[in-house]
Amino acid sequence: MELVKKVSLLSKFIIITSVVSTIFMLMGLQEYPVGFLTEEHAHIITLIFWLTLFFLIPFAIWIYRIVHNCRTMDESFKWTPWWSIFYCAIPIINLYKPYQVLKSIWITSSRAVKEEEDLRLVKWAWGLRLGLIILGIFGSFAYAFDLAENFRKLPPFLLLILLILNDFFTIACTFFTIKLVSNISRKQTLFIAQYNENEQR
Repeated sequence: MELVKKVSLLSKFIIITSVVSTIFMLMGLQEYPVGFLTEEHAHIITLIFWLTLFFLIPFAIWIYRIVHNCRTMDESFKWTPWWSIFYCAIPIINLYKPYQVLKSIWITSSRAVKEEEDLRLVKWAWGLRLGLIILGIFGSFAYAFDLAENFRKLPPFLLLILLILNDFFTIACTFFTIKLVSNISRKQTLFIAQYNENEQR
């Protein structure tokens, strides 16, 4: 549970940073008259990047432990701890394999404690993550094909919407990820407690 608390704390930092960035834009403290990104917003994006990196490390450890537990709960659980982590780093595969892993984790953990296998939380968390990936790919292609010049010709209001949309997806994705981590951890902690109680009888 200590690991879950660390993941949750780092996630909340990402949410707070994104919220502050959005508020600054709405208040007009960050302006975009000529460039796609100002220096101030670039600093905020850099901060979010490092916070996300520090979030991913404990999250990867959490995935490893959770998958290991699922293999103990259900011998037919087909995913392995290391591959469950590597799937997130392989292009194209990372668009669907991690979702399949999370779906299996959720179902196995729910069955272990006889709870409803409602996949809405998993779908929301993954759908928002795909939204972030798409925004990231769009931004990468924009710079790779020198489309930044076209962005600079867009009205500032449209640029503002694009940046707020990115912050919205970051906040929402992180929020649902926190809920997903907390719920899966709760289910597995409950299973372990029930197992130990049965062993003592």
